[in-house]
Amino acid sequence: MGKIFRIFTNDLGTIGRNIIAFIVIIGIVILPALYSWFNIASNWDPYSATDGIPFAVCNLDEGFTYRSLSIDAGQQIVDKLKANPKMGWQFVDEKEARRGVDNGKYYAAVIIPAAFSKNLCSLTTGEFEQSELAYYVNEKKNAIAPKITNAGISTIEQEVKTAYVNTVTNVLATMLNLTATEISGEKDTAINSVIQSLSDITNDIDGLTTGIDVFVSTLRMLKNLLSANEDLLPKIGDVLTQSGDVSANVKSAIDVTRSTSNHVIEAMERMADTTSALQQSMSKQIDDILDKVQTNAGAAADALLSLTDVSRKVISIDNYLLSALRSIESAFQLDLTALINRVETVSQRQQELSNQLAAAASTLRSTGSLSLSIIDNLKKTAAACEEELSFMLTEFQSVRSALNRAVDSAYNVLQQTTDVLQIIGEDIPKVNGVLVSTADSLDELITTFTNVKVMINNSKEKLTRIVEKAESLRGETELTTLLMQIIQDPAALSEFFSQPVTTVTHSVHGVENYGSGMSPFYTSLGIWVGGIVLCAVLRAELTEKQRKKLGAPNHTQEYFGRYLLFLLLAQIQALIVSLGDIFFLGIQCNSPLLFVGGCMISAFVYSLIIYSLTITFNVIGKALAVIILVLQVAGSGGTFPLEVLPQPFQNIAPFLPFRYGNDILREAIAGPEMSVYWNNVLLLLIFVPVALLIGLVLRHPCIRPMRFLDERIHQSDLII
Repeated sequence: MGKIFRIFTNDLGTIGRNIIAFIVIIGIVILPALYSWFNIASNWDPYSATDGIPFAVCNLDEGFTYRSLSIDAGQQIVDKLKANPKMGWQFVDEKEARRGVDNGKYYAAVIIPAAFSKNLCSLTTGEFEQSELAYYVNEKKNAIAPKITNAGISTIEQEVKTAYVNTVTNVLATMLNLTATEISGEKDTAINSVIQSLSDITNDIDGLTTGIDVFVSTLRMLKNLLSANEDLLPKIGDVLTQSGDVSANVKSAIDVTRSTSNHVIEAMERMADTTSALQQSMSKQIDDILDKVQTNAGAAADALLSLTDVSRKVISIDNYLLSALRSIESAFQLDLTALINRVETVSQRQQELSNQLAAAASTLRSTGSLSLSIIDNLKKTAAACEEELSFMLTEFQSVRSALNRAVDSAYNVLQQTTDVLQIIGEDIPKVNGVLVSTADSLDELITTFTNVKVMINNSKEKLTRIVEKAESLRGETELTTLLMQIIQDPAALSEFFSQPVTTVTHSVHGVENYGSGMSPFYTSLGIWVGGIVLCAVLRAELTEKQRKKLGAPNHTQEYFGRYLLFLLLAQIQALIVSLGDIFFLGIQCNSPLLFVGGCMISAFVYSLIIYSLTITFNVIGKALAVIILVLQVAGSGGTFPLEVLPQPFQNIAPFLPFRYGNDILREAIAGPEMSVYWNNVLLLLIFVPVALLIGLVLRHPCIRPMRFLDERIHQSDLII
């Protein structure tokens, strides 16, 4: 212990004897405070200054008139926004609003359309139209500003809802705007009218019960008549059911016929297109083959024979087309002579081309060459085939519409006939069912009307009691008073319906401003930065001169002896930061003692971790301290709740000292829950044995490798 304190006192003496070292130490202990204070002050209450954020508003609303009531919801919104300092509202035209958002003059803009009031009142016309606001936001200008302007558009939406309900209730209040004299004068007249009407209804009930008795007697006679024809009804039903089946079969056959006709026409068109495509390909291949006759006669002969097969396939397709066209001509009584002749010509030309190809291939194999006349004939025949195919396709397109009209005409005639049969088939079973079930229903009707008669008699008794109650309302004033309260002040009625509910907020552990809410994070950050500055400026190890002067202390004595200086300076840094937060910045702090104590505990743990990393790993340790700082800034939950951070940061959060240091300071600021406070203190202190393990246990095997690394770094004359 003696050597530990001897190292500590020697360090203090060195600082006291060297004025430059003393000034540097003063700067070191003040620097973390400045870092924290500037960040807290810059974030003191940014959301209270949103009135400086330019937000463009363009009102194009043309208003709406309902009867004698003029409604201009857009202007109502503008008037409310002018009285609302939540944003820096700028009221401009549409062109300026769009241009201003685009060039960054405004963070956002909202445009109220011309039909805004009309759409709000669309319930009066029965054609409901949703009112829309055009909202433009420049998300490039700032990362946080769009979130703030979203709050602005929410304000506008709330004003729209208020204006809408206000408008509707004003209309209703206007329609009900009667005077007190009119109400009081007409109340008794209305009651007398009701009493007289109820009395007339009571008298009519007696006549109604007599009518029911007559109707029940008639039903009994009808039942007897139907019973006499009981055997005839089932036979009629069987005959009519068979008619319905025939109708259904006819309709199904018609649908199949039309579908088949359409498929045939489509297939013919595809066959014609395929023939044309094959011929075009053949013509191109013939030209290519004939160009290569002199270079490779055998291959050219084989190619000509393969084209002979293609030509035969085209002829086969032509024959199918001819067969289909003749069938359609016969079935629909159409004149397709021109198209049929054109297809026959195409087939003939194809046959000629096939024969010439076979002959040319044979000549080429036997002689090894083709004469110019053979080559010229092949090309002319191929060109003629292409020309005839083109004529055929044109002719086919000209008769296509005639084919479709013929199919549709036949289908319409058959469809009309089938519809008539189907209607008859559908209605006859209904009649059969009604006739068969009527006999059974008559008993139910007789029972029902008997019960109705009993209910009517009961209603007569209730109506008599209602008349007695109505007579007792004469002279009472409660109804008049209720109506007067609503009608005399329609504005109050409108205000109530536009805002029927208000929210009363009860803050639990409330924080006065944003700066106070962020102070735990920036204070912890400043203390950690202070620890890094200490290790960056001060030597963690003793020099050889110091070791000899102090009696060659061992590594453990050296570790604790030098750390006492780091601890002292870290505690001074924590005191300056915490006291400055409270008394200089004036942050909210319900428990200053716990806040200062939390800062000092955090300074102890943070400085021990950084010191252990530095004394064990030298430059690498300092880099590790910076890396841990970066991870803690992103993943400790100091700015955003842990639950909204990406999953990797949520996973590492329990292993970061900042998480517990922040929570300690939050408890002191917003009203401590002592169990939470001390639980976080204990969790933070868990990092102490981890730091000691690094500084005492891991240091010994790392001394030689780190000294070697340190020598190489110094030899570079570049890194400190």
